[in-house]
Amino acid sequence: MKRRVFLAINLPKEIDKKISIYCLKLAKRLPKEGIKFVKEGSRHITLYFLGSQTEQKIDKVSLLMENVAKKYTGFEIATKKITAFPNEKFPRIIVLGAEGRGEEIKKIRATLGDDLQKIGIETDTRPWEAHITLARIKFGKVNFARIQKEAEIDANWVVDSFDLVESELTAEGLVYKIIKKFPLRF
Repeated sequence: MKRRVFLAINLPKEIDKKISIYCLKLAKRLPKEGIKFVKEGSRHITLYFLGSQTEQKIDKVSLLMENVAKKYTGFEIATKKITAFPNEKFPRIIVLGAEGRGEEIKKIRATLGDDLQKIGIETDTRPWEAHITLARIKFGKVNFARIQKEAEIDANWVVDSFDLVESELTAEGLVYKIIKKFPLRF
């Protein structure tokens, strides 16, 4: 049986709560229809989406993640500005940027990407910026300038692990389950 999995940095509860408070304020400035906010407890920074993988492949991914985690120390990460994909003129996804001290997050991602390719998993090689998805715009037009006017979420935290996560589609939407946590060195 295959499972849909991804590699992620999960948020501490207090940071996720802070973002939820911001999203409630943001929702008041946006159309009521066509926008779906990511639920508290589901927000994360995706390092790689791996798609459907067999248990054997998941075991290999787990082993390589364990090895990568041993190479890196925990690091501080801070939120940046609110932005949108594919662009701010026609936003489809509203995100909160994030950056780590000394580009540590990008180094970890690059190492994971190289190792994933070695075990036969294709990875996205496009330029990547760490971000937390806040909302998806299903339809309608959103005035992004209005969002950015009050777009401040000042949050930082220490990343002490990254996770292998299963993504399961249920009647209520996506449910994420951590398969395994990989602590970084301190």
